[in-house]
Parts: sequence; structure tokens; C-alpha cells
Amino acid sequence: MEKLDEWIETMKSIERVNRESEYFKQSAIPYLEQYVDSLKEAGRKTVVLEDKQ
Repeated sequence: MEKLDEWIETMKSIERVNRESEYFKQSAIPYLEQYVDSLKEAGRKTVVLEDKQ
């Protein structure tokens, strides 16, 4: 979860590039925050990354 929280903070600090990218960035942040919250509510402290082959 810690890494996901770091990603969220990183996204919040990324500079504005243009209107469209800012819109998607601002839309993605709440979704990621809700994702982390739902994992925490489910009692998850860690998640496993899938091995891409």
C-alpha cells in the first residue's frame, strides 16, 4: 500500500502539461485513492504484482 500512496503523492506533484493531461491526472487521483481505501477496508496491507511474461 505504501507504494500506491507514493504514486498518488507523485501524481499530485507532477507539473501541469496541458489541459487534457491535467484533467486525466485530476480524475485518476481520486480513483487511486478509492482503490487504496477499498484494499485497506478489505484488510489488505500488501498487494502482489502479477508477473508479466
